[in-house]
Amino acid sequence: MHEKIAHRKLSMEAIKKKEKEILDALEYKVTGVTPYDFMMIALFQMDLRDVLSEKLYDYLLKVCTYLSKMTMHDYDLISQQGYSELAASTVFVAFKIIEQLDKSFPLAEKVVSNTSISLAKCHRR
Repeated sequence: MHEKIAHRKLSMEAIKKKEKEILDALEYKVTGVTPYDFMMIALFQMDLRDVLSEKLYDYLLKVCTYLSKMTMHDYDLISQQGYSELAASTVFVAFKIIEQLDKSFPLAEKVVSNTSISLAKCHRR
């Protein structure tokens, strides 16, 4: 597998050494969870697949993924906000977008409250 990383120009040992240098430079301050992870867990816990049509659910996932990626490009935003809050915001904005496209989208208080509950469960883990 390591042959693909640097087009066979680096050995496995050189790759590991570079990874260690990067981690040392970052003082091992890395995160394993992103706002995207929180968002996906929350969407799964809300069982929206059972509430929405397959087409609408798939579109919701695409909108959430797009918004989450956009969030990750704004360093000021991700460095000053909690990841679970960013995920909740992303889901809410995605709901509003979907609601504009399909007036039958159930953005009722039940869905919004489920988002808060689901994100709180994710945050405790």
